[in-house]
Amino acid sequence: MRDFSFNDIRASSKGMIVESIDIGYPAVKTSEIPVPYRDSVIDAYDLNGMKVYEDRTITVKMWKKCSDRAEVERTKHDIADWLYPPAARKKIIDSAMPDYYFLAKISSFDASASTRKTCIITVTFKADPYMYSSKEGVKNTI
Repeated sequence: MRDFSFNDIRASSKGMIVESIDIGYPAVKTSEIPVPYRDSVIDAYDLNGMKVYEDRTITVKMWKKCSDRAEVERTKHDIADWLYPPAARKKIIDSAMPDYYFLAKISSFDASASTRKTCIITVTFKADPYMYSSKEGVKNTI
């Protein structure tokens, strides 16, 4: 079963079943400069020999069977309290890649698909573009 941890707490420890985790790839940043008498633009990052990336998006869908509507509401609040840390980006680790982590913060929380006896939550995180290694000497990667 797939799982993830955020801020050193696993979704499974909260009773949540992770349905899917979609880790997007970051887009390459551009800074295009129009040049008079030229047919195309120049990318300032290319001039400097740099490759710079936008943040990546990580989307997690998870759910939990509950006994009644009150438990659904308690679960929503418990998960929101866990995922909205006080400040800064925190480590998010996908169980499918336990040797790597991302630094992320929550950007959206949607529990509108929940029913009377099932808490269904879709969370979107905004993460640094890099996938960091937890092992010494291993290069960080996209």
